[in-house]
Amino acid sequence: MINLKNILLITFSLPALGIWFSWYFEKWDYMILCLLLTVPILIIQSYMKESVIKRSIDFCFHLSIYIPLIIYAFARLYEEKGLILNGEVVHSFDSSLYFSIVTWTTLGYGDFQATEAVRLWAATEAMFGYIFMALLIASFMSLLVHEKKAGKN
Repeated sequence: MINLKNILLITFSLPALGIWFSWYFEKWDYMILCLLLTVPILIIQSYMKESVIKRSIDFCFHLSIYIPLIIYAFARLYEEKGLILNGEVVHSFDSSLYFSIVTWTTLGYGDFQATEAVRLWAATEAMFGYIFMALLIASFMSLLVHEKKAGKN
């Protein structure tokens, strides 16, 4: 799992990065940036384990925690900046959470639209949704294949 060295690395490097970029990023922008930068560190750490089962379980565990956090952070960003519904800007958290989930899963119903302020963030969320969900499914499949091989022996 997470060792002290990685916790210290994450704890001290991300706030420093946030201070460096604070002239450009706002509160939820910074939160999303921190979450998206933390996941590769955890992925690398997960894949340093010897056992395929430990690696896959660790990776699935990390993603199952981080995916809802990232979706929530994007929802808060959309709530703050607003979404367009029927030509009007809406700042509702329920609508923002719905839009965030729909964007993450790339369903794209089309009832809500991103404002100019969050259009690039919405595209980023959709891209990371593709990548993270593919990685999560690949980890689950790795567990299933390993279980099937272990059952034959």
